[in-house]
Amino acid sequence: MVVAAVGACIIALAVGTQILMLGVSVLERAKRRDITGDYWNGRTLEWSVPSPAPLYNFAHIPEVTCRDEFWVMKERHDAPITRPYEDILLPKNSMLGLVIAFCAFVFGFATIWHMWWLLLPALLGIFATIIVRSFQDETEYILPAAHVEATERRLARV
Repeated sequence: MVVAAVGACIIALAVGTQILMLGVSVLERAKRRDITGDYWNGRTLEWSVPSPAPLYNFAHIPEVTCRDEFWVMKERHDAPITRPYEDILLPKNSMLGLVIAFCAFVFGFATIWHMWWLLLPALLGIFATIIVRSFQDETEYILPAAHVEATERRLARV
């Protein structure tokens, strides 16, 4: 009985601490917001992208010459790239991946629970979704260079 009470107190303390941390995070979110994207002083290129990340990864594709290119760039104090911006080709969003994932979940569920009647509709859903996607012609769009430049200026990376 005493052991259970001590365990319940420890769990209550943990839950209280988590609620306190959530409250602090919400109340001080403006002060603690990171816009650099490099909060942990990272070494690799994904840390060079600002936070929140723009629609594209890099306005100019970085030239990688070593394993930790971003770290080397920070150590050398490299200046930002000043080439003119170019249009960026981006994929359009699609819900079809989510539909395939749902059908695959249903297929797995049906397989585990021996619901043989549900296997065929789930497989047909997967294949039908793949076929629908294969007939879509416009799966990409172009982000104009002016939009890229405006985003870079807004993120103060120029």
